[in-house]
Amino acid sequence: LLQLPTVIAEADRKLSDSSLIISILASYLTQNGGSLGDVIELYPEQRTIAMETGKEIISHPNMYEIMRARDLSKKQQEDARIEQKWRKWVDEHFIHLIVPNVYRSWNECIQMFRWFGEAGQWDKVVPAWERYTTIYLGSVAMYFLSKKLRK
Repeated sequence: LLQLPTVIAEADRKLSDSSLIISILASYLTQNGGSLGDVIELYPEQRTIAMETGKEIISHPNMYEIMRARDLSKKQQEDARIEQKWRKWVDEHFIHLIVPNVYRSWNECIQMFRWFGEAGQWDKVVPAWERYTTIYLGSVAMYFLSKKLRK
């Protein structure tokens, strides 16, 4: 199953969690030198097996932290802690509320993906066949995901 967003980084490392991607990119931008691969190493994978399903779960325990090259003031530390708290809340709670309300019907799914295409100016960078594939397959995926999250 394809997860979005997905970033392919140095050494063909695939990152598929939006919070992890944001933390890695923000950390990379605050570093003084070093490669993206070096920053990715700061976010080790933790593999566990879910007791209910027997499936492997890959997590990154520190995925909400931004690794900075310099020390932070007390105020900056508190701001970073609050940011981590809210990013985690969005992942664990808010996303489960917003998806079923944005993608309520098939027509709304299509409308939303068309808007993504317009706002992202896909017509300037993506071939037509790929745009339509993304719009319709993305709409199907989000329609069924919204139904699943609604339950």
